[in-house]
Amino acid sequence: MTEVAVVSSDLLRLRGLLTATGPAMELRSPVTGQVIGELPTSTPADVEVGAQLAHRAQSDWAARPIDERARLLLDFHDHPLDRRDYFVDLLQSVGKDRLSAASEVLHVALTARYYGRTARRYLRSERGEGILPLLTRVDRHYVPKGLVGVIGPWNYPLTMTISDGLAALVAGNAIMLKPDHQTPLVALAAVELLRTAGLPADVWQVVHGRGTVVGRELIDVSDYVCFTGSTATGRTVAAQ
Repeated sequence: MTEVAVVSSDLLRLRGLLTATGPAMELRSPVTGQVIGELPTSTPADVEVGAQLAHRAQSDWAARPIDERARLLLDFHDHPLDRRDYFVDLLQSVGKDRLSAASEVLHVALTARYYGRTARRYLRSERGEGILPLLTRVDRHYVPKGLVGVIGPWNYPLTMTISDGLAALVAGNAIMLKPDHQTPLVALAAVELLRTAGLPADVWQVVHGRGTVVGRELIDVSDYVCFTGSTATGRTVAAQ
């Protein structure tokens, strides 16, 4: 399968998963420099719209039992493995060698299974003694943050965009993901599989574009931020 075939056959469908109404951006192979397609970019207004949709969907998602949310991750576990060759081809199209690409697919699947199996243990309420033993007690309950913004890197376009969001997802949060502008197709293909596994559409939003255009807006609308990237940009994210 050629790299162009990997992305062009599914480009229109994956485009529909984006919250994006801005100008189109060309996607180029870092290996050959060849244009392999284009996707619309997101505007600051798109980020706001996506955040509103995600916040509304998050309430219903968080209200579901932990076991139901965990079941979705266990169901998702099988999908990337069933389509392993597709994802390996797709990752190769954005510059990964085949062995590294295969390890990313395996990592996402194992992460989904791990949190699917351990979510109840991590999220169960806890009770302990208070400051005055026998007279007081402490009840600890874990509640979702709300909307978790995930900003992913170019060099691990599957594991560092999807795996980091799975724990937040099973904890009852909604996700707004901005993959690196060079590798959006990988993330979109994985989000499509999450929906196939049963995730409500608005719970995981995807925006596309350069960080200088939509990154600040994504951080502004997020209740919690997961960032993987350069130290310099990380300092900017932390300060904001």
